[in-house]
Amino acid sequence: MAKTRQNSEMEAQPVAAYGLDGGMFRNVGSARIPENGCYDTENAIFYDGRVRPRPPFVQSIAYSAGTTQQCNHLGIWRQPGQEYLIRHEFTPGGPSQKIYYWDGAWNDLTVAGPILGSATQPPYSTQFKGEWIVCPGAAAVSSWTGSGQVVTLASRQSDAALDPPVDPYYITSTASRVFLANGIVGGIRIPYRVWWSDTLSSIIWSDGSGQPAAGSAGYQDIAHDSSAITGLTFQGGVDVICFKEWSVYRGVFKGGPVWYDFVPISMNHGCPAGRTIKTFRNTLFWLGNDYNVYAMPLRGAVTPVGDAIRSRIKATLAFSYRNMALASVDHELGLYYLIIPTGSGGPDKIFVLNLQTGAWAEGLVAGSLKIHSTFEIMPAYSLGQQLFGGSDGKIYYFTPTYTRLADAQTDAVGAGGTAYSAKIWGKTLDFLELFKQQGETAEFHCLGLQGESGKATPQCRIGESIKELLAASSLTYDEVNLDS
Repeated sequence: MAKTRQNSEMEAQPVAAYGLDGGMFRNVGSARIPENGCYDTENAIFYDGRVRPRPPFVQSIAYSAGTTQQCNHLGIWRQPGQEYLIRHEFTPGGPSQKIYYWDGAWNDLTVAGPILGSATQPPYSTQFKGEWIVCPGAAAVSSWTGSGQVVTLASRQSDAALDPPVDPYYITSTASRVFLANGIVGGIRIPYRVWWSDTLSSIIWSDGSGQPAAGSAGYQDIAHDSSAITGLTFQGGVDVICFKEWSVYRGVFKGGPVWYDFVPISMNHGCPAGRTIKTFRNTLFWLGNDYNVYAMPLRGAVTPVGDAIRSRIKATLAFSYRNMALASVDHELGLYYLIIPTGSGGPDKIFVLNLQTGAWAEGLVAGSLKIHSTFEIMPAYSLGQQLFGGSDGKIYYFTPTYTRLADAQTDAVGAGGTAYSAKIWGKTLDFLELFKQQGETAEFHCLGLQGESGKATPQCRIGESIKELLAASSLTYDEVNLDS
């Protein structure tokens, strides 16, 4: 049965703002949005102490490609005065993939023919000493030096004993070495092994025979549970971090003859999806094996930051596709976008974490579009930009965030949809204003508030001026215990 709660009973405190002196409206500082996280929103995000419409995806005209094959990886090759965006074009029927770089048009780096691809193991890449190096997912680790074609690292090494492992899945690099993980030796995949190259070389590796030519190259088996490595990253210019699905390790430099020792950081909170591992101000964020999201500052402890959204992730994520989840960071606004596969055909869910306040929001990628890759490009000539590779072969980016919902709803180009709502964990009934200027068309969202078991329908009041909103004296909810 519907229940009504009058304004006089609400817990909101009156403020003198924009001529509002009743108890119904108030401004809420960013530290209180929300108090305990968000459990269900639709195409809304939180930043600057306000509820905002999520900016929609728009196809990049600058990076347009005449293909309908999915874009399953984005990377960059860069050296002083030059930089090229790199994209992988994946054909599921092969499965195969082609690699291209952009210099005003897409140029094929695999002219001799496509390389083997995988529908279940996405590519990973890194930059090192003037090279772009990639683990394609089902083919040999390869590199591109800014000219010619992509070639395998093994083809550049005349001594087979110094070759890298075959078909490794994961890669990262430090200031002096390249690291690989989960590769094949002697026809057998060793999923728990990490290899590192010789100092300042990407083509000298160790096969364990101890020959002097391998220099300080080596490897370590992280084998206490024999589970597979699921990600590698380089944190804060200091530590190599290795992930398994249930554990996390830090590579500690020991010097010869051991060189590196990977010691446990956590034995409970690993990562099933290496592409969700992202850095913001030297803090790592990732999707955990228990549907939570975790953060780890440089040399700090692993901390959950997704308690409020965990049940939603669990209800949304298609378990068999969990390793295909991915993330992107907006370094300007401080937002972590977690993209969750709901199945083979989509649509994807997007969960957005405000890295300043801990506020979560939820959205849906419109239509049948699936996001297969992300990249944060930081061009020398402009501000950073998030790029997203789609299942339709197109590359997308976010339009600038709107200041009000009405602007987003009239945008026919973006793929963010036109429905906007938000529900917040907490007990206090708050109204968050979307405008800063008196006299503009006013839009207020009611964000409720009844805890995990309660549900409240978001209310929106729209008027020609803010003062007109004072006419609303009560709000109605269905099946909500307002006194809990």
